[in-house]
Amino acid sequence: MELTYRELQDLLTDAAEAGARKALIESGHISATISKRDAYRSYGKALVDRWIAEGLIIAYKDGTNTSKMRIDREQIKILSTSSNRVSWFKNHS
Repeated sequence: MELTYRELQDLLTDAAEAGARKALIESGHISATISKRDAYRSYGKALVDRWIAEGLIIAYKDGTNTSKMRIDREQIKILSTSSNRVSWFKNHS
């Protein structure tokens, strides 16, 4: 498979963003998780709920006395990026 300049640029940009995000998480500048509500805002409720139902991401509770759900920040970002790539490749192959 051959990649266009734009496709290669997008892949490299995604990799750089993932590295920066990992560094920010490891240094404690951002949380390793996002709330389910923030995931809904970023990716859409239907999509996040579908990914959870399909077991592609896991939403877990912060504790026993709260209803707040958390999702791994890197996991959902990688899933959203790869999901976009699969859709793009299916439509352009």
